[in-house]
Amino acid sequence: MASSLPPVQFSASRRAQLDSQCDDLLDRALRTHDKFHAASTLGGWQRVRRRNAMNVYRSRSLDDVEGPRVLLGSGIVPGTLEDALNGVYCDSTESLRVCKSLLSDKFVDGAVLRVFEANNLRAPIVFAGIKWFIMRGFAGTSGLLGDKDMLTYERMGRIKDRGGQYFAYHVLQSIDLPERPANRERGLQRVEVSWCYLYRQLSPDWLGVFLLGDLNMSTMVPPSITSFVCAERQETPPELDNRYDYSSSPTAEHVYNEENVYFEEESVESGPWTECLPNECSGNWTVVFDEDRQEYVRIRVPGMETEALGSSRVKTKPQVVCIDELD
Repeated sequence: MASSLPPVQFSASRRAQLDSQCDDLLDRALRTHDKFHAASTLGGWQRVRRRNAMNVYRSRSLDDVEGPRVLLGSGIVPGTLEDALNGVYCDSTESLRVCKSLLSDKFVDGAVLRVFEANNLRAPIVFAGIKWFIMRGFAGTSGLLGDKDMLTYERMGRIKDRGGQYFAYHVLQSIDLPERPANRERGLQRVEVSWCYLYRQLSPDWLGVFLLGDLNMSTMVPPSITSFVCAERQETPPELDNRYDYSSSPTAEHVYNEENVYFEEESVESGPWTECLPNECSGNWTVVFDEDRQEYVRIRVPGMETEALGSSRVKTKPQVVCIDELD
């Protein structure tokens, strides 16, 4: 299917227009990132999906009812900026097929239609080009939901925001091409996407991940979102434990928001916790994975010395615990 695609003609003015759209989306994502992580509550966002320490939210605004739904994602993952860029980098049809197949078992076919720039992973613009690919519908080709295809202008690179923070970014912007018109094949529906992924190095081993974009709710979530940060829809809130003090606190990225903070995983004998213990530079906050609730949370132990938190094992649970509630 991809081998039969005609050559793509693309003018310099058309590319400049798309670069301008990418710049606008990138600026919007950076501003939303700062506002979201500076807030003490979720405000106008409602969590709809989660996987481990990644959460996806949708806007509560009534303005989204008629048009595309605005989605936001935030969390932490292990890795480096190079890992993030290299994991989704593909500048040929062969590498695209390998990459998409690894990211999702719903990948059907695809092609890199045009490459404008392909540079090393530390360049300001790592990649710029046009890609097309098909993802299988949730019910399969013969089911209620047919296959979806996407035609996007994609740009990857590095940027420094107004506050001096370095980010890696990956922008996907849907485009129209006369060589590849939408919905021309039976059972294949074109999906419109406008997404920006931001990655920031929080420690040598951890990345802060942030994404912002518009989603047409009549179609689907882009595959890179479903494969990377989304999980089962949360139908009911978890039951809270009366023994602990559940209070509002900053969002997940704030857990690793300080430089030079290192964590090591350690199993705790006194309950269903997998604990990431901070070193002496981290203060009294500790990150844990609650196996009952299936999410990473942040706890604070009042009155405990930093040296005790830096020990290799905690024998008893604290009497008072503050746990992040992201809803």
